[in-house]
Amino acid sequence: MNRTYPSGSQKRKKKQEEEEKRKHDSIPSTLTLQQQLPGNEQEMPFTSSTCSNIDVLDKALHCTVVSGNLKQIDAGSGSVVGVNNKNEAFVLIDNVFTKISTSLTHFSVGPAGQLGVDSANKILKLKGGSFVRFPGLLKQVDAGGDQILAGVNINDATYCANMDANNNWPWPAGTSPWVQLTGSLKYYSCGPYSCWGVNKNDQIYIKKDVSNKACSGSGSFVNISGRLAMIEVATDGSVFGVNSQGMLYQRMGVTYSNPAGTDWQQMTACPNGHKHVSFDLGMLWAVTDGVYQFILDCFAKIMYMTASSTFHPTDMLLHHWIKFGRLDCTVVSGNLKQIDAGAGSVVGVNNKNEAFVLFGNIFTKISTSLTHFSVGPAGQLGVDSANKILKLKSGSFVRIPGLLKQVDAGGDQILAGVNMHDNIYCANMDTNNNWPWPSGSSWVQLTGSLKYYSCGPYSCWGVDKNDQIYIKKDVSDKVCSGSGSFVNIPGALAMIEVATDGRVFGVNSQGMLFQRMGVARSNPAGTDWQALIACPNRQKHVSFDLGVLWAVCLDGSIRKCTL
Repeated sequence: MNRTYPSGSQKRKKKQEEEEKRKHDSIPSTLTLQQQLPGNEQEMPFTSSTCSNIDVLDKALHCTVVSGNLKQIDAGSGSVVGVNNKNEAFVLIDNVFTKISTSLTHFSVGPAGQLGVDSANKILKLKGGSFVRFPGLLKQVDAGGDQILAGVNINDATYCANMDANNNWPWPAGTSPWVQLTGSLKYYSCGPYSCWGVNKNDQIYIKKDVSNKACSGSGSFVNISGRLAMIEVATDGSVFGVNSQGMLYQRMGVTYSNPAGTDWQQMTACPNGHKHVSFDLGMLWAVTDGVYQFILDCFAKIMYMTASSTFHPTDMLLHHWIKFGRLDCTVVSGNLKQIDAGAGSVVGVNNKNEAFVLFGNIFTKISTSLTHFSVGPAGQLGVDSANKILKLKSGSFVRIPGLLKQVDAGGDQILAGVNMHDNIYCANMDTNNNWPWPSGSSWVQLTGSLKYYSCGPYSCWGVDKNDQIYIKKDVSDKVCSGSGSFVNIPGALAMIEVATDGRVFGVNSQGMLFQRMGVARSNPAGTDWQALIACPNRQKHVSFDLGVLWAVCLDGSIRKCTL
């Protein structure tokens, strides 16, 4: 496979007395604090309230003020969210923290979607643009792992949910999606290969070998020297935290091969101490008295993570092996030509190339013009009329290398798409989750020619200029190119979409809607096609996420269907 460009090409207010009151909890380990460990700043030759005369190990960051006031912030997959002291929840849209209708005490965003908890500790998950109740009760949650969910309850019991639990809806009655972990933590956050947490004594722990199929990782929690009041793991694996004195730290030396890293480095964001922190795509976000945004070109000097046969449409009425079903659908206000749903969000574009994001039940126009718009575990991705590729970063769209006419963010944090010559490209998770975009060419060109390409958790599907359907198997976050050659699947479709749970839907050139049946990890190609009806006047475009099918009808009207 060739690696080429697709061309054509985050005031300290906590009292220090609290530290003296804290005692060991149920996770065994006793710390011997060292001078440069978070939690022992009184021995350091500086204070956190000044940006001058800082020890050489301290890094002063270049910051710009973002309007707003929050108590907690989270960044992931290009989005930034947070909550204030009134438990009002906000999403950063075009550099403005925009209030949403849901009240939350903690709010998280990442490859697993958007997840929050309210004042009653109820878990709320974004589904179809609105927050719905998810089983269980937690006080803090995290959506930053590899499509896994994590969090802790009011008793500091620690839980996680695997990717399959996160991406399937509704959850089977009488069962729980949550896996309880041994240990007691007050805050827990996950990244691509490890999860980090802090207990009631501010001791720090890591759980290694975490994956989307084994959120519980391997072995026991391992104690990491230092003390932090909160900790966050980014989608690229980097680790940041704030201690009870409001001092900010980054864990250095963190890699796939050494997930625990080597040491802590203190950072300073003037003019006062920190309360909460998060990191995504080269940007550090911290909450102090307000909200501070840390600028990439300064911050990049401190840290850069390196990881590693067809049928005619009329035939469908003649084949007995094809079922035909009318869906239960409701009309959603708006008019689109293309729609995409993933990780709980829904986006789309209209004939004027205006782009929209569904908030509540309203498709809200954003400032960026796009011809194709995709959302999923890989974030939000789009292309404009000049085929430039735009990726959501810190709430705004920024240019990334290459030219594509159609893009997809629905795979396991991988990117995919095709260019104007129908050449096929993908980018692995490490490329997607690092910023700046790695130097040189990080797109992988695949052998073949397709006009539309879409990826799910273990396979990617596409259609060519003749509407023939193809599957690429064994796709993963580290090998977006999959294994072997493209395999032809009987049928003809004009567009095709793979959901985050692996289900496959498409529309043919006559506007008929189909679902591929029998699709599973053990049989990614499935068994047969089932015809469905969502629109009274046939369908133009389709997408599926968390039990809801979204269809654009021939006239541009939008349908929301239960399946």
